[in-house]
Amino acid sequence: MRIASCTLSILLAGCTPSEEARPKASPNTGADTGAQTQDDTGGDTSNQDADGDGVPTDEDCDDSDPDLGARAQDADCDGVEATGDCDDADPTLGLETDDADCDGILDPDDPCPDDPWNDADGDGICGDVDPICDGDFEIHGADSEADIAMLSMCTRITGNLLVYETTVRTLAGLENLAEIGGGLSLSRNDSLTSLEGLSALSAIGLGLSIQENPALMGIDGLDALSRVEGGVLVMNNPNLGHVDGLSSLESIGDFLTLSDVPLRSIAGLSKLGEVGGSVTVEGTELTTMDGLSSLTGVGYNLTFARNNALQNITGLSSLEAVGHALVIRDNDALFHIDGLASVQTIGDSISLVENGQLRNLYGLLQIRAVPGSLILLENDSLDDIVGIGGIATVGADLYISANDRLCQSTVDGLIAGVEVGGTVTTADNATCG
Repeated sequence: MRIASCTLSILLAGCTPSEEARPKASPNTGADTGAQTQDDTGGDTSNQDADGDGVPTDEDCDDSDPDLGARAQDADCDGVEATGDCDDADPTLGLETDDADCDGILDPDDPCPDDPWNDADGDGICGDVDPICDGDFEIHGADSEADIAMLSMCTRITGNLLVYETTVRTLAGLENLAEIGGGLSLSRNDSLTSLEGLSALSAIGLGLSIQENPALMGIDGLDALSRVEGGVLVMNNPNLGHVDGLSSLESIGDFLTLSDVPLRSIAGLSKLGEVGGSVTVEGTELTTMDGLSSLTGVGYNLTFARNNALQNITGLSSLEAVGHALVIRDNDALFHIDGLASVQTIGDSISLVENGQLRNLYGLLQIRAVPGSLILLENDSLDDIVGIGGIATVGADLYISANDRLCQSTVDGLIAGVEVGGTVTTADNATCG
């Protein structure tokens, strides 16, 4: 279905366009149910003909209206017999002679009287569907299959494609679609199990959002997708265990967020070389970061949080720079960060907070300067900070506190060799003899 244009952020799901109302004739539903009736004296009137149209009461659509005849010839009782009715099961659709394309719009008011899609591709020409489909489109609700059929010839959509609250299990029928100029949003599709049908899609402009699809177990079907100019958001899909369908993805212009999904593998991201914005991996079931081996740069923040099964950050062997902040927090099983050993520059700050099993920081050996803040807080097993011994300057605050096994004397030795531009705070670390 064609939808009105709206501003679409990468979250996309926040933009749910209203459907355009379709003018429909007002049906005469009739008042008679066909049940037997009695006159004032108690006699049976079911075979009488009160309106004099020659149809007995129990067979008449409405025995008080002579213009409505027998239900046998007019099932929807709209006053049009089946032979001339657009749809004799739908009282909102009347005579074919009044509505040639049977779209519910009477011919005098219909901009495309012979085109039930009413210029679906928006080029001002009735009755055609060009390969280039201009504007925003949606696949939605009970009309999902019809919406897909309408887009089946599209090779490019210039605007956004929103797929939400559908009844379909796959997106079969969209095999010709190679490019989306705006964003692709897939959200709240209770029956969607795969993205089959998107096998030709190679480029997305504004962004890709996959959210709240409870039956989705993988995103197979996006195998040709190599470039997303905006961001990629995969969030709150309770049965999504892998992202293998992104195996051709090489670049993301903005951010990559994998949030609150039970991912056990990100091997499908093995070709991803660059992310222009932030990379966030949180609330997953990953044990390592294997799958990001081609990633060389992160434009903004790199965050690993609430990954309770994450034991190490191996898999980032090509990563050399983080544009802004490195944030590692609340990963209960994480015991080392050696996978960051190739990182040489951090654009702003480093924050390691509440990683209960983290023992050392050897993955940060190549870092020489932290332009922003350096924070080590509540890492209960941390007893070795040799990995940050090469840092000569901290541009803002230095905060090392509440690390139960980290000797305060070790902290003092580190601070003595660092030039700090802001406040130094150390408290509640271990007292060692």
